[in-house]
Amino acid sequence: MRSGKKFTRGDVFTVTSVERNGNDIKVEIRLTDYAHYLFTRNMAFDEKLSCRVIYAAAMIKTNDDKVLIGVMGEHTSSPGRMQFSGGGIDLNDLRGNEIDFLSSVTKEMAEEVGLEVSNAYASRIYPKYFKSGGAHNSLAITYMIDLNISAREVEEIFQANNQKIMSENKNPEFDSLLFVGHDPEKISELEKLGPDQINDYIATLLKMELY
Repeated sequence: MRSGKKFTRGDVFTVTSVERNGNDIKVEIRLTDYAHYLFTRNMAFDEKLSCRVIYAAAMIKTNDDKVLIGVMGEHTSSPGRMQFSGGGIDLNDLRGNEIDFLSSVTKEMAEEVGLEVSNAYASRIYPKYFKSGGAHNSLAITYMIDLNISAREVEEIFQANNQKIMSENKNPEFDSLLFVGHDPEKISELEKLGPDQINDYIATLLKMELY
């Protein structure tokens, strides 16, 4: 906000309660806005005042065993920050009293990377990780996306998608992609970065999937 960037005051959902019953998790949410989210990002977490976001993310793995990480664009609220493709839920992701996380994550993949599930790039899509906590006590559902194509092919699709977005006088969410393979040294480097540089659970998931 202080940098002079302009953001729309769009809809955001905040978590009001979480109940666990065996393998089931019940989450209650209420509607708030993006200003509330930015307030939380720039302040210390306060259970009563902060926006506790819930979102879906895609851990996209190519057929040559590389995991895709996006680097946020300079126009965004988190320029240069690394994260999986994904984002917060919106009104279009609600199905009655339930949240369609799969719809949310596939929509974000198409917008941010250019990967459409319907074009058979993905051989498997399934929810694998649930994360709670971190700097702002957020909740994340991470889907594993196994692709039938290589990192090079994904990069080509991504570049074409960004060119299309810019031809429409819009800004892509990701400026670039980082592909991480079976490289403990690289993962160790990512592990040392702060939450403003990389989403705080990515290095842990990379170790679990690639070591």
